[in-house]
Amino acid sequence: MNITTYGIIAGLSSLLSLGFVNLNLKSLLILLFSIIISRKICHGCDKTFNMVSFMPVFSILTMTFYNCKEIYNIILAFSIFAAISRIGCLFAGCCTGKESKSILSLKYEGNYVININTNKKIIRVTPSIILEIFLQFLFVYIILKSNNPLLLFGILNASLILASDYWRHGGRALDKNICVISSAILILFSIISIFKCKKIIKPKIVFKLNIYKIILSLLLVVISSNNIIFENLYNKQYLD
Repeated sequence: MNITTYGIIAGLSSLLSLGFVNLNLKSLLILLFSIIISRKICHGCDKTFNMVSFMPVFSILTMTFYNCKEIYNIILAFSIFAAISRIGCLFAGCCTGKESKSILSLKYEGNYVININTNKKIIRVTPSIILEIFLQFLFVYIILKSNNPLLLFGILNASLILASDYWRHGGRALDKNICVISSAILILFSIISIFKCKKIIKPKIVFKLNIYKIILSLLLVVISSNNIIFENLYNKQYLD
């Protein structure tokens, strides 16, 4: 059994984000159905996890089955998870920018995802992953400070999906249509939030952990480190 940097960061992002939400049967079912549905609508997602298909499905189900204050907490937690876990992508060599010879490019050498996908022992790529990390943390800050956090969540993430599909090596998904569909669903999330949560009063932020959240995060460390779910990850697949 391996424990990788990517797995540790994935577990840490899970632990820190779960502290802001209630972990119960409904939340676990929504998470499960989000994974199942996202795999059905995304070509090439049967053997890997793809954030671009998961995020809109999870967001719409959250909007449907929770009240506005709960939605805010979940969206905040999800944004924190996305921001921290994106750092893991930097160390895994996935979700990278396009190949580049610039002095500012990132160098990957060895058994990284980008090396295996391109069959190159050494490759330099544009540092767009660093920009994505910055933007994801910026989204967290905006959601914390904005008076319209749900509206902006959908718009900002839809914009990031479309932009990153352009600058990433290989794009965001094997099926290029999924980026447009996912962005449209996130915009729909924002539109629904205008009517459902027009006068949302953001709840007091409370961070609380319990043994179940810790166990779930530790499981994610093992799963992510050993590709238990992400079978054949390196066979021209993309993490998210």
